[in-house]
Amino acid sequence: MKPDLEKKDPYVSFDGKTFNIDPADIVNTEYESKLTLPQLIKTAARFAGPEKSGVHKIARKEPKVVDLEIAFTKAGENGDLSAPRVDIAVLLQVKPGKAELVFCEAKCADNPELWGLEKLPKEAKSLRPPERLTAVIARVRKYEHDIQAKETQESLIEGYVGVCRNMVEISSQSPARPVDDLVRQVAEGKVELSIHPHVFLLIYDFGKDEKKGRIKEKRQQLEEAGIKIIAKGTAEDFQLGGGVFGVSLR
Repeated sequence: MKPDLEKKDPYVSFDGKTFNIDPADIVNTEYESKLTLPQLIKTAARFAGPEKSGVHKIARKEPKVVDLEIAFTKAGENGDLSAPRVDIAVLLQVKPGKAELVFCEAKCADNPELWGLEKLPKEAKSLRPPERLTAVIARVRKYEHDIQAKETQESLIEGYVGVCRNMVEISSQSPARPVDDLVRQVAEGKVELSIHPHVFLLIYDFGKDEKKGRIKEKRQQLEEAGIKIIAKGTAEDFQLGGGVFGVSLR
């Protein structure tokens, strides 16, 4: 969508068959140098709340991040497709010749999923509250269930080796886009890639008082539930490839 659309008449005439509007007036149908990219950024910024802005800040600092907003598409019991999205995929070298792809879910400290219970499907509405999980715990466990399946891991490994190759190819076309050495080694097959079985929960946007109070309590609760969690006051404090996972990787 073009960012100046809000300044125009929001109504479009309709004659019962067609809408009286030129698609080029509302969406970018061609790429124009120095014009289209700023428009796309301006439009996207409207939909970027504090959480997505935080993900962007984390990713910008870490050249080993290879993907954002990763969808795990699957069919439900009724056949409908769903595509829950985990926020970040980052490469980590765990030993010489070995690297793991680690998925991370990012949440601002005031995200309701950290504090409320999961939403139940319609057919399960009769379950009593004690049988429901905190929403973020349920989400992370679903992600982990998906990525731990053997066929899923094989598909992810093949797919992300391809992603690394694409990143190397793009970097070769533009010196301004250097690629991390670990990404290059995975692309060239010099480092074997595997999928880390756990999803890390990244929590940010909280003050010192919260860190000692409700965030500390929440962290304990999540860790007792088996969730791998890293909490930082601001998104800028994260440096995923610089040892932030530490001994928590296992």
